[in-house]
Amino acid sequence: MMKNFLALFILLISFQTTTFSQCDYQLIWEDNFSGNTLNPNNWSYQIGAGGWGNNELQSYTSNNTNVTNGVLQIIAENPSNNTYTSSRIRTKDLADFKYGKLEARIKLPEGQGIWPAFWMMPTDNVYGGWPSSGEIDIMEYLGHQTSTSYATCHFGNSPTDKGQLGNSYNLPTGEFSDDFHLFGIEWEENNMKWFLDGILIHEINSPDVAPYNYPFNERFHFILNVAVGGNWPGNPDPTTVFPQTMEVDYVRVYQLLDILELEGPTSLLANTTGSTYTVPVFANATYNWYIPSCATLVSGQGTNEIVVDWGTDGGEINVIIALPCNTITKSLQVDLSSNLWSNPGFETSIAGWNHYFGNGAYGTFGAFPANVYAGSYNGCLNVQGLGNNFWDAQFRHNSHPVTAGETYTLSFYAKADINNRPIRIDFRNTSGNISTDNVQFNLTDTWTLYQYQFTPNTSVADLSVDFNHGFETGNYCYDEVMFEVAGSATGNCPDQYCVNNLTLQNTFIEDNTYQVANWIDAQSIILNGQAVHFRAGQEILLDAGFDVQVGALFSGEIEGCVEQ
Repeated sequence: MMKNFLALFILLISFQTTTFSQCDYQLIWEDNFSGNTLNPNNWSYQIGAGGWGNNELQSYTSNNTNVTNGVLQIIAENPSNNTYTSSRIRTKDLADFKYGKLEARIKLPEGQGIWPAFWMMPTDNVYGGWPSSGEIDIMEYLGHQTSTSYATCHFGNSPTDKGQLGNSYNLPTGEFSDDFHLFGIEWEENNMKWFLDGILIHEINSPDVAPYNYPFNERFHFILNVAVGGNWPGNPDPTTVFPQTMEVDYVRVYQLLDILELEGPTSLLANTTGSTYTVPVFANATYNWYIPSCATLVSGQGTNEIVVDWGTDGGEINVIIALPCNTITKSLQVDLSSNLWSNPGFETSIAGWNHYFGNGAYGTFGAFPANVYAGSYNGCLNVQGLGNNFWDAQFRHNSHPVTAGETYTLSFYAKADINNRPIRIDFRNTSGNISTDNVQFNLTDTWTLYQYQFTPNTSVADLSVDFNHGFETGNYCYDEVMFEVAGSATGNCPDQYCVNNLTLQNTFIEDNTYQVANWIDAQSIILNGQAVHFRAGQEILLDAGFDVQVGALFSGEIEGCVEQ
């Protein structure tokens, strides 16, 4: 454990004991559909027809929703000769969630061929396309079964190799079109429970999906829609009356404090500006943020979201969230490098990465948590069928500008399922290759570092670096993929901080030494008043011991310097 040693002058000591009650679920997001239009900060429309994979009949438009009297209406219509229209809305990239208590209060339509749903799809597709990354159906309903609701989840390897787990619930009296009902899930790591009006109707645990991968420990987003027709409900018939309306009173998300996440970019170039870091908004909460000394907090102190300008070195961002029921600290490590590519270790799924299969080649590309080189994920291209050319199975990062005469280093860790799997790397722009080097490697079945330097003779605004795998079928995995200006490096922050008027609130663990239980905040004398802090769990050695009861809290003002 790294220690900080601080020469202290104790000015004032007072003692107190403090207890906290346990926090229950805290509301972090809601849409109560106030006003008279759909909130574009929460929802976007999915537009179009084509059956949506289920031979549905409707065309989704942005004209089939209405917000009135605090209720969202999604209206399925048949304006003329079975040309059905409806709406489908989602929160993708506006409100994405991982774990919590998620629920909506809904009144359902009725009729043969009417198929409303309140469901969730994966935001990042960590494990690839449907069904590999999962689907969570909080509520599905068939309009000809007016007292039955379905709760289901989908998973698997491909559309032809998949599984699902679900259950149905029948109302003891009445129909779902009579009144509003509360549909929800309680979602934790490796476990999910479905509820209807507070009654547990279905539950799964991660082993239940075997032999398939459990995909439900990633971010998902909401979808609300009313489909017309399709494989499951069948098509409307003469008994079906239009229009049919699904009414939504509210959608809400709650989280337990111990599972909420501090979100923001974690891998950046040195001197990046305008990086945003966020935690959920809680009622009656205060927020105190702490950032590394080489960074600048531009705005947001005291709120749930800050903007940070980075210098030459990264570090840990921390926020203390104080609620009436408890106080918690959330942390996020941010690393700065000279890497021009984002997400080098696939820690944020395949964000920033693209793949291509053509001319008959096929396979999958995704981020996976097994057998990684570093971090929690690696990126794998599984080539299951070959095309006509070596470039027919490839992945690549988003294009990036390069400068003529500048030398760039490409480095990555890689392995294949067997030894001597060939790959070829091409550096090209929209006009074709700009490097005539034939860059080929034969991957082994263990993690190995591969490197290559190239110097373009032409400046290019959109260089693409293609990792081509069209020689052999097999599995190819990558981690820590770096594309850097050769010789560039980040700097280091100063390693000594002097403080005064420092307020402590921590717990002694023995004479002369105490362990930091909460964050210590101070103003630096030598760094223009910049805030410095000590990490929870670090030990600080005092010049003089005090007889303080273990578990008691104390406060005091100190002076001195600390070396990290």
